[in-house]
Amino acid sequence: MRVALFKRFVWCGLAVYGLTVCGAKADVIISELLADNESGIRDEDGEREDWLELYNNGDTAVCLEGWWLTDKTSDTNLWEFPCVSIPAKGYLLVWASGENRTDPDNPLHTNFSLSKSGEYLGLFRPNPTNGLPLLVDEFAPNFPALPPDMSYGKTYVERQTNIVAMGEIGRYRVLTAAEGDTYYRGTAYTSGHLGHDHPGGWNVSAAFDDSAWTLAATGIGYDTTGAYDP
Repeated sequence: MRVALFKRFVWCGLAVYGLTVCGAKADVIISELLADNESGIRDEDGEREDWLELYNNGDTAVCLEGWWLTDKTSDTNLWEFPCVSIPAKGYLLVWASGENRTDPDNPLHTNFSLSKSGEYLGLFRPNPTNGLPLLVDEFAPNFPALPPDMSYGKTYVERQTNIVAMGEIGRYRVLTAAEGDTYYRGTAYTSGHLGHDHPGGWNVSAAFDDSAWTLAATGIGYDTTGAYDP
């Protein structure tokens, strides 16, 4: 017997997991910066330069080719990344030295430095629809004034949000094959049985009458093999 089962939830799932930084989901962030390097790490020339660090909090590597860094809101494509990638859960150090080095096989240097008195810093990527700079992350309106050798960064917290908790009450309906064909075949939904994203449907209309559906505690699922047919 073919079985169709429907749930009245805003999301078709029991839980959604997200990584949230400063209130917005992101894959790459500007995780840390240092704007007055007097006794810290040195670059490949032995010089102490300003630096910033990017972090990829996603589960796959991110290619940064064509992305931009800038310290000016008026020039969002000030310095462009070459063909480099950040691995999943990995970091990339970029020197903010003003020396403009973009060889992907060597340390990267922006064409601007960072102001120890504080300023704007933004990361942008190309908009896939028009190629224009699209904001990824920023310190806005600026990062604060920083003393020598004091870095500044963002705290990173993993947060879990249960959209529908286990044990909450939902409603479901199991149809016979004939009912499924009558009510839900193709897009010709019978009046009163509207479903998937149709106006007045069970999953988009708060006014839909599901009083005849069966009550059950979550989680709710379905089977297509027949192993659990009544």
